[in-house]
Amino acid sequence: MGTTETGYENANGQKVLGPSDLTSNHHNQRLFEMSCTHCGCGYNANGCDIHIRRCPSCQNGKPSSEAL
Repeated sequence: MGTTETGYENANGQKVLGPSDLTSNHHNQRLFEMSCTHCGCGYNANGCDIHIRRCPSCQNGKPSSEAL
């Protein structure tokens, strides 16, 4: 399964819910809606970061990526 596919879960327990309608702040990237399987926190992440993301609430991860 690719890292941007809905349902993908990285090693830190961060799950892809699907693409968002927001424009990424990285060139040629898209924001994806994410959810932490540990605490349920929802946030947005750039597609290129999904594989390494940590929860901003319970794993001291980066804050939610914002749209332009």
